[in-house]
Amino acid sequence: MVFTRASILNTDTDERMTLKQRAWEFITSVKLTIVLLSGIGLMIVAGTYVESTQGNQAAVAIIYRSIFMDAMVALLGINQITCTIKRYPYNPHQAGWLLTHVGVLVILVGSIYGRRGTLDGHLVLPENGYATEFIIEEDTRDGVKRLAVPLDFRVELIDFEVQNYPGTQQASLYNSHIRLVDESKNIAREQNVRVNYPLNHNGFVIAQQSFFTENGVQHSVFSVLKNPGTPMVFSGFIILSAGILLVVFVKPWLRKKFPPEVKPSRAVTVVPDDEPSDAAPAQAVPMESKG
Repeated sequence: MVFTRASILNTDTDERMTLKQRAWEFITSVKLTIVLLSGIGLMIVAGTYVESTQGNQAAVAIIYRSIFMDAMVALLGINQITCTIKRYPYNPHQAGWLLTHVGVLVILVGSIYGRRGTLDGHLVLPENGYATEFIIEEDTRDGVKRLAVPLDFRVELIDFEVQNYPGTQQASLYNSHIRLVDESKNIAREQNVRVNYPLNHNGFVIAQQSFFTENGVQHSVFSVLKNPGTPMVFSGFIILSAGILLVVFVKPWLRKKFPPEVKPSRAVTVVPDDEPSDAAPAQAVPMESKG
């Protein structure tokens, strides 16, 4: 490949191309991936703190659905897509690397979809009472707005039991024995719901949250969550795990079985404008193959 000195002089077009190349290298860099993952991790830590001090609704509004979180997740998605495109065409030994990127992208899409479509509220049941809807509280300019959301099935509290620590009035364990009735699917079943042992049905997760006594009647409080992105996030983690296993255990074998091709060397010769073009070529430098 031969260039004259005039062709190597930077023009406005060349400078614009250089900026494009720098932008491309930045958006596809691993350093950007690490920075974005670290930033998202810090936001999650901040969200956990806000949730513990101000409640779940505040954490969702301030952290999880903030423009900063959306921007970092979107930029991470762009980074993963462009990084994957940059490596094309792929070699067989890159299968694990490709799967990990696909897994991360599926997780990101699932998290964005889930955060925008999540139903998160609470349900209060008196003992021997039932409900077919739950309450979602939304912060508005006019204050907290309460919305009733249908469950499409009925939840009944048959019995509620509390066990205290010996010699105290502090609860050590509380358990709700509930019955779920879904007439559309001809389902009726009973289950004990306690902390970390929720009821799952039709995508809803009903978990024991707290309890209180009013007029001598025990009331059990449940958190109700429906996240449509959860199956996609779980699928992404499965793909990501499979990719990591391929990278760790299968990639060395694939690299031996299908060795990457080494691209031919290219030499660049710079020829002054006033000299003939048969000047001695520069020494060729071999280009490394993609890992």
